[in-house]
Amino acid sequence: MASLGEGEIEANQCAGTVSMVDCFGYKLMAFLLVGGARMAVSAVTIVFLVGACSGSGTGVPAGAVELDKDLYMVPVGDGEGSCRMWRMHSPTMATIQVIHYRKSDGGFTVNKTEAGCRR
Repeated sequence: MASLGEGEIEANQCAGTVSMVDCFGYKLMAFLLVGGARMAVSAVTIVFLVGACSGSGTGVPAGAVELDKDLYMVPVGDGEGSCRMWRMHSPTMATIQVIHYRKSDGGFTVNKTEAGCRR
């Protein structure tokens, strides 16, 4: 008798089962236990790596200005005054990644001139 490869089932292993559904279920369970173990390890590895690269998502960066619930403007670099660059940040939602500048009234704009930046 030929040896079975990993995850293979002999045809007569399903003999005597109540129905073909039972036989299919037996084969599926064997596949998941043997072949699926590799996929589960791979999935856990991927989830771990993605989680490690995604950041904590709980903290607010230093120097952030709150605009709304879970929406902040975070300073970029060491600029001063109206020419200081800012970016949006949220720990819970996607944000547009565009450089903003602070206006004299405290608001933000993407237009350097509107912010009074002369550089």
